Amino acid sequence: MTTHVSRIGVATQGFWQWLFLRMSITCLVLTAGIGLLWIAAESVPLRPLAIVLGVGYSSIVLGVITVLVGVPRRIVQGIQILVDVFVIGSCVHLTGGIESRLMPLYFFPLVVGAYE
Repeated sequence: MTTHVSRIGVATQGFWQWLFLRMSITCLVLTAGIGLLWIAAESVPLRPLAIVLGVGYSSIVLGVITVLVGVPRRIVQGIQILVDVFVIGSCVHLTGGIESRLMPLYFFPLVVGAYE
């Protein structure tokens, strides 16, 4: 009986580590990048960027809730990586498209997805 409980504990611990990695790399780096662009440039649209970042952060909260409810972790992780790509793509679009300085951030969902 204890091995079953420890397996659940290890699976939950792995998810929390993945979630922390996702939040720290993707969301916080994106927020810092947008903050630096806001300081450096005058024409960055803050309201749409705030909405897009809100979607990114709320996907973390929804991911935690769905895993705690019992949705398989792999499905939640896949959806969250898709949301990350959408959020980064939206931020790149809003900050200048192909000329945006946020283009290298497309690399971060690959790093987070390869973690587990």
